[in-house]
Amino acid sequence: MNASIAPVVEATGLGVRFGRFAALSDVSVTRAGGTGTGRVGPNGAGKTTLVRILATLLVPTSGRAVVSGHDVVSRPAMVRRAIGYLPDFAGIYMDMRVTEYLRFFADAHGLDRSARARFVEKALSLSGLAGRGESFVEELSRGMRSRLSFVRALAGDPRLLLLDEPLSNLDPVARGDMLEILGRLRAGGTTILVSSHILTDLEKICDGVLFLDRGRIVTEALPGTGNAAGATYCLGLAEPAPDDMLSFAGSIPGVVSVTPVQGAKVFTVTLRDAGIAPAALRALVGKGLDIVRWHEVTSTLEDRLVRAVRGGGDR
Repeated sequence: MNASIAPVVEATGLGVRFGRFAALSDVSVTRAGGTGTGRVGPNGAGKTTLVRILATLLVPTSGRAVVSGHDVVSRPAMVRRAIGYLPDFAGIYMDMRVTEYLRFFADAHGLDRSARARFVEKALSLSGLAGRGESFVEELSRGMRSRLSFVRALAGDPRLLLLDEPLSNLDPVARGDMLEILGRLRAGGTTILVSSHILTDLEKICDGVLFLDRGRIVTEALPGTGNAAGATYCLGLAEPAPDDMLSFAGSIPGVVSVTPVQGAKVFTVTLRDAGIAPAALRALVGKGLDIVRWHEVTSTLEDRLVRAVRGGGDR
């Protein structure tokens, strides 16, 4: 990952109110260059509101946001030069030719003739539309239009990409191609903030995920880490545990919590990290427990999201 020292996104205490309704409450986010962050949550959770602030389309009621060193309220023009923004319902002009459409957005970003030509060539290549430059947009399939909408957001080589559901209208092959493109952009130092209902895709391109619910960040998770505390193991016993087993297990260094799952024979043991699992197991065996099951419990991003918004935390 090619992460820069200074954060590309730095938001502190963001809040948005519409009358009595709080669309966003005390949200803080900091992201460095070359990072990928997913935004997930139920409809109305505040995902789009957060992006609209960063895209300078909505002034926060409270808090402050800085993108690439520029305040989104006091210096919106400078912020717009640093971002590429793709809303969930991106307008697309059916009566334009593909190259004409791309040139339009290059001109909107103030690119000179040579930079515009380089962008159009790159966009056609990335989108797989190199042979369709003279086609009218209305002649493209729905998936091709989605690709075209995405590459238009790359005009001006943005430091930050703000994407709402960029993969939703793509077939599996096109989605794979798009994920590869996003991975290459990240490796080149672009910061990506993306929402998607296809959570397995987020796990492939993001190194962090924001869970939002009712305008707040419920928790932040890292895909593939299992849970925020580190690792969770299933402990199964041949015989019911002795009365002092919970307190004993909880006292083992690195054990965060022990929770009964099925009577007095099956428990979940949450560890600070997976590296201490062998030592924890030795301690439990030394207690004289007849252990018949000890394995790590992995959870998907979807599992963690459901638990987070239902109040169960990220475990």
